[in-house]
Amino acid sequence: MFVGGDEKLYRTSEEGLRQLGTPIYVGSHEQATLLKLISTSIIIANTAILAELMPLIKELNLNNDTLMKALTMSGADSAQLRTRLPWMLNNNYPESFSINLAKYVIDQTIKHATNRGKTLPLLTTINKTLETANQKGLGRKDFSEIANLNP
Repeated sequence: MFVGGDEKLYRTSEEGLRQLGTPIYVGSHEQATLLKLISTSIIIANTAILAELMPLIKELNLNNDTLMKALTMSGADSAQLRTRLPWMLNNNYPESFSINLAKYVIDQTIKHATNRGKTLPLLTTINKTLETANQKGLGRKDFSEIANLNP
Protein backbone atom coordinates (compact mmCIF):
# COMPACT_ATOMS: atom_id res chain seq x y z
CA MET A 1 0.00 0.00 0.00
CA PHE A 2 1.42 3.35 -1.04
CA VAL A 3 0.98 5.97 1.66
CA GLY A 4 1.44 9.69 1.23
CA GLY A 5 0.96 12.72 3.39
CA ASP A 6 2.41 13.78 6.70
CA GLU A 7 5.28 11.40 7.50
CA LYS A 8 4.92 11.84 11.25
CA LEU A 9 1.25 10.84 11.02
CA TYR A 10 2.28 7.86 8.89
CA ARG A 11 4.80 6.71 11.52
CA THR A 12 2.20 6.92 14.30
CA SER A 13 -0.34 5.05 12.14
CA GLU A 14 2.02 2.47 10.66
CA GLU A 15 1.05 -0.37 13.00
CA GLY A 16 -2.63 0.05 12.18
CA LEU A 17 -1.87 0.28 8.48
CA ARG A 18 0.03 -3.03 8.68
CA GLN A 19 -3.24 -4.68 9.67
CA LEU A 20 -4.54 -3.70 6.22
CA GLY A 21 -1.47 -4.70 4.20
CA THR A 22 2.16 -3.80 3.70
CA PRO A 23 2.42 -0.01 3.74
CA ILE A 24 5.28 1.98 2.29
CA TYR A 25 5.61 5.70 2.83
CA VAL A 26 6.39 7.39 -0.49
CA GLY A 27 6.10 11.11 0.25
CA SER A 28 3.23 13.40 -0.58
CA HIS A 29 -0.37 12.35 -1.16
CA GLU A 30 0.10 13.31 -4.81
CA GLN A 31 3.16 11.06 -5.12
CA ALA A 32 1.28 8.13 -3.56
CA THR A 33 -1.69 8.66 -5.88
CA LEU A 34 0.48 8.86 -9.00
CA LEU A 35 2.51 5.82 -7.94
CA LYS A 36 -0.73 3.84 -7.53
CA LEU A 37 -1.86 4.93 -11.00
CA ILE A 38 1.51 3.90 -12.45
CA SER A 39 1.50 0.56 -10.65
CA THR A 40 -2.03 -0.29 -11.75
CA SER A 41 -1.34 0.89 -15.31
CA ILE A 42 1.59 -1.54 -15.48
CA ILE A 43 -0.70 -4.36 -14.32
CA ILE A 44 -3.28 -3.44 -16.97
CA ALA A 45 -0.65 -3.14 -19.73
CA ASN A 46 0.90 -6.48 -18.78
CA THR A 47 -2.52 -8.14 -18.92
CA ALA A 48 -3.39 -6.41 -22.20
CA ILE A 49 -0.34 -7.89 -23.93
CA LEU A 50 -1.23 -11.35 -22.61
CA ALA A 51 -4.74 -10.88 -23.98
CA GLU A 52 -3.43 -9.72 -27.35
CA LEU A 53 -1.11 -12.71 -27.62
CA MET A 54 -3.81 -15.29 -26.77
CA PRO A 55 -4.44 -16.29 -30.41
CA LEU A 56 -0.72 -17.02 -30.84
CA ILE A 57 -0.53 -18.76 -27.47
CA LYS A 58 -3.40 -21.02 -28.55
CA GLU A 59 -1.59 -21.78 -31.83
CA LEU A 60 1.23 -23.34 -29.80
CA ASN A 61 -1.19 -26.12 -28.89
CA LEU A 62 0.70 -26.80 -25.66
CA ASN A 63 -1.01 -28.14 -22.58
CA ASN A 64 -1.59 -25.41 -20.03
CA ASP A 65 0.86 -26.82 -17.47
CA THR A 66 3.75 -26.90 -19.96
CA LEU A 67 2.89 -23.44 -21.24
CA MET A 68 2.72 -21.93 -17.75
CA LYS A 69 5.93 -23.63 -16.63
CA ALA A 70 7.81 -22.41 -19.70
CA LEU A 71 6.58 -18.82 -19.45
CA THR A 72 7.08 -18.54 -15.69
CA MET A 73 10.66 -19.77 -16.12
CA SER A 74 11.35 -16.96 -18.58
CA GLY A 75 11.71 -13.21 -18.41
CA ALA A 76 7.99 -13.01 -19.24
CA ASP A 77 7.08 -14.12 -15.73
CA SER A 78 4.86 -11.74 -13.80
CA ALA A 79 2.09 -11.76 -11.24
CA GLN A 80 -0.42 -11.13 -14.03
CA LEU A 81 0.93 -14.01 -16.11
CA ARG A 82 0.59 -16.34 -13.12
CA THR A 83 -2.89 -15.08 -12.21
CA ARG A 84 -4.69 -13.94 -15.32
CA LEU A 85 -3.19 -16.12 -18.07
CA PRO A 86 -4.77 -19.27 -16.54
CA TRP A 87 -8.11 -17.43 -16.50
CA MET A 88 -7.66 -16.62 -20.19
CA LEU A 89 -6.58 -20.16 -21.07
CA ASN A 90 -9.61 -21.63 -19.32
CA ASN A 91 -11.99 -18.84 -20.37
CA ASN A 92 -12.97 -18.62 -16.71
CA TYR A 93 -12.83 -15.12 -15.28
CA PRO A 94 -13.65 -14.52 -11.63
CA GLU A 95 -14.82 -11.02 -10.77
CA SER A 96 -11.70 -9.15 -9.81
CA PHE A 97 -11.00 -5.78 -11.49
CA SER A 98 -13.56 -4.55 -13.99
CA ILE A 99 -12.93 -3.20 -17.45
CA ASN A 100 -14.69 0.01 -16.34
CA LEU A 101 -12.30 0.40 -13.42
CA ALA A 102 -9.27 -0.39 -15.58
CA LYS A 103 -10.43 2.24 -18.08
CA TYR A 104 -10.85 4.78 -15.27
CA VAL A 105 -7.29 4.14 -14.06
CA ILE A 106 -5.87 4.45 -17.58
CA ASP A 107 -7.92 7.62 -18.19
CA GLN A 108 -6.56 9.17 -15.00
CA THR A 109 -2.98 8.18 -15.84
CA ILE A 110 -3.26 9.62 -19.35
CA LYS A 111 -4.89 12.78 -17.96
CA HIS A 112 -2.03 13.23 -15.50
CA ALA A 113 0.56 12.80 -18.26
CA THR A 114 -1.28 15.13 -20.65
CA ASN A 115 -1.48 17.83 -17.98
CA ARG A 116 2.31 17.67 -17.81
CA GLY A 117 2.83 17.75 -21.58
CA LYS A 118 3.62 14.05 -21.90
CA THR A 119 2.05 11.43 -24.14
CA LEU A 120 1.46 7.76 -23.37
CA PRO A 121 0.83 6.10 -26.76
CA LEU A 122 0.79 2.51 -25.49
CA LEU A 123 -1.66 3.29 -22.70
CA THR A 124 -3.76 5.26 -25.21
CA THR A 125 -3.97 2.15 -27.39
CA ILE A 126 -4.88 0.00 -24.40
CA ASN A 127 -7.52 2.57 -23.46
CA LYS A 128 -9.10 2.18 -26.92
CA THR A 129 -9.23 -1.59 -26.40
CA LEU A 130 -10.91 -1.11 -23.02
CA GLU A 131 -13.39 1.30 -24.63
CA THR A 132 -14.19 -1.29 -27.32
CA ALA A 133 -14.80 -3.90 -24.62
CA ASN A 134 -17.03 -1.46 -22.76
CA GLN A 135 -19.04 -0.74 -25.92
CA LYS A 136 -19.54 -4.49 -26.34
CA GLY A 137 -21.16 -4.64 -22.91
CA LEU A 138 -18.17 -6.09 -21.05
CA GLY A 139 -17.57 -3.10 -18.77
CA ARG A 140 -18.43 -4.94 -15.56
CA LYS A 141 -16.35 -8.01 -16.49
CA ASP A 142 -12.76 -8.55 -15.36
CA PHE A 143 -10.38 -6.57 -17.56
CA SER A 144 -8.53 -9.73 -18.59
CA GLU A 145 -11.64 -10.66 -20.60
CA ILE A 146 -10.36 -8.33 -23.30
CA ALA A 147 -8.70 -11.57 -24.46
CA ASN A 148 -12.09 -12.48 -25.93
CA LEU A 149 -12.04 -9.45 -28.25
CA ASN A 150 -9.39 -11.09 -30.44
CA PRO A 151 -10.29 -14.80 -30.60
